[in-house]
Amino acid sequence: MIELICAQANRIFNGDCFSKSRKRENVNARIAISVILRDKKFYTLQTIASLFDLNHEMVLYYQKKHDELIKFNREYRILYNNLINYSKEKTPLNHGFCNYSKFELRTISL
Repeated sequence: MIELICAQANRIFNGDCFSKSRKRENVNARIAISVILRDKKFYTLQTIASLFDLNHEMVLYYQKKHDELIKFNREYRILYNNLINYSKEKTPLNHGFCNYSKFELRTISL
């Protein structure tokens, strides 16, 4: 499942979530993926941190940064909503990763 979401996030954000680069596209992709994995309780902070070779404090920072970006950055909000829509519609249930009937769709507009 991680591979599917990361590949889609890379496409949507036009970045590389596994890159060590601090380019905005890469960071935004990492933020969005971290928030999705954390909010849906798929993985712990430490697991998400090890996925991107970070520490758990950085994942907490990503959550705070995400909240700020959702409120004030229209472009990020649109791209994040696209990723959420993809995660809800395209990730297969037959792999047994989670119960997608509980995967909520959050569209945020200001």
